[in-house]
Amino acid sequence: MNKNLLYWLLYDAGNSFVVSATGGLYLAQWLVLDKGIPEVWYGTAFSVATVFVLLTSPLFGAWSDKLGNRKAFVNIFTLIIAIAGLLMIFSTNSREFPNFLPAFVLFLFLLIQYAYQLSLVFFNSLLEKLSLENTRGKISGLSMLFNQAAFVIANAALLPFALGKVTLIGVTGRSQVFLPAFFIFAILSFPFVFKFKEKRKLGEQSEKSAGVFKKTVDGIKLLYRKERNVGKFLLGFSFVSDALLTISLYFALIMNELYKVSDTKKFIAVSIMFIFAAIGGYWVGKIADKRGIKRTLLLMVACIATSFFIAFVSSNLSVLLAVLVFAGIGWGGFYSLSRAMLVKISPKEQLGEYFGFYSTFERFASIIGPTLWGVTITLLAHDSVLKYRVAGFSQIILMLIGIMILFRVKDRRVIE
Repeated sequence: MNKNLLYWLLYDAGNSFVVSATGGLYLAQWLVLDKGIPEVWYGTAFSVATVFVLLTSPLFGAWSDKLGNRKAFVNIFTLIIAIAGLLMIFSTNSREFPNFLPAFVLFLFLLIQYAYQLSLVFFNSLLEKLSLENTRGKISGLSMLFNQAAFVIANAALLPFALGKVTLIGVTGRSQVFLPAFFIFAILSFPFVFKFKEKRKLGEQSEKSAGVFKKTVDGIKLLYRKERNVGKFLLGFSFVSDALLTISLYFALIMNELYKVSDTKKFIAVSIMFIFAAIGGYWVGKIADKRGIKRTLLLMVACIATSFFIAFVSSNLSVLLAVLVFAGIGWGGFYSLSRAMLVKISPKEQLGEYFGFYSTFERFASIIGPTLWGVTITLLAHDSVLKYRVAGFSQIILMLIGIMILFRVKDRRVIE
């Protein structure tokens, strides 16, 4: 394994500690269960971050293509994540807990989500430089393996802090997870930020911002005029990703209401899913290189939708743990293959811009998912079990729409 690839994979692993700490298992429960904040505000903060990513990612993606330097953008947004994380550590461990603090923490969550999501535009586009045509699925799968394995490790490492068994600073409880999470993120990000070497194309850095913006607008027009196959793929991908991101935001709260389990059992359930997501991302990527990316991708989405349907119908923990094995395999395989698919069907000279579109479409429907979820749980607030089941079924419908669109995508480069 070359050093660049190792640094790239370590950065992917580091991201998992941020996602674990600020995701549904810890931050959402700290806000909703510990501090009594309506859960719709948690989803709203995520949606607002998504809107900003939607508006800015194509521009930044095209800019990175013109500068010939994608790593620099990852570094900038990594710094933003680190600063916001430091502020979250101190604010959530305030013993006085002023009235404005929940709003400030939600703002920090929004900022972290924006920087994290936008950094992925440039991080994912580096896949093309780190792999060959016949190894793209494998390398993308290896990235998923590192990411999901680290997510499981992060959840395990942070659990003693959340349960009050370890207190570093301030208030005992779930707020303790932020210090170790962001510290480990900084350690794992260090090699990529300071040692990753990206080959730059000379002479491109003189491009002016106006030219970058015009290229972005032209790229969007081209996507709908001559790259409709890519457009269909991105649209189908966005519906599936939207449902997965929404479910992941509320997963701990779902288990709290439907399955009535402790934080330790929530951790076990989440770990099972993401252990198999790590295995599935790598294993499925290798299979897809031989069997075909599109066919395998569709199978993964079907696996996810079926698994979550059973999970939302049931209230038996043993059933949940069983179906999460298949949900995990599908989850890891879906994201691994989606990146490989985009690289395969997109124009190579515009990959940074098209990964900007990838991020845009990934996040665009994510406005719909949390909004749909928030409306459902608000309308059915009188029944804590029914509201989560109906909200869950609404996300499965989004997945089915995504499957129908992806089925029409051609798994080769097409100029229409």
